[in-house]
Amino acid sequence: MLRKRLLWLTAALLCLPQAVLATHQKPNRLQVAIGVDLKLGDIIGNVLEFLVTAIIMLCTVLFAAGAFHFVFSHGQEKFVTRGKDLMIYSLVGLAVVLGAYGILRTVVYILYFT
Repeated sequence: MLRKRLLWLTAALLCLPQAVLATHQKPNRLQVAIGVDLKLGDIIGNVLEFLVTAIIMLCTVLFAAGAFHFVFSHGQEKFVTRGKDLMIYSLVGLAVVLGAYGILRTVVYILYFT
């Protein structure tokens, strides 16, 4: 019984600073535990950066898989075609993602920094 009470007391004391920080937040801002204020635009920008990076990595892996199929096909037409298609589609996907990201960055720069 005493052990359970100590566990609850420890949990309550560990959560107390978070409760205090939650009451002193500025409106329309998210205060992270390390004391950095983030706006909604910053959060969306961070998510987009992560997604673009993840898609670039995925396209790179798909291109490498296509090259693997192409090189190690041993003349089998099925694997040669699969390898070519993977390499072409990964490059097209990469071009689309980088183009969209470039357009988005340009529009944001024009709207907010000029």
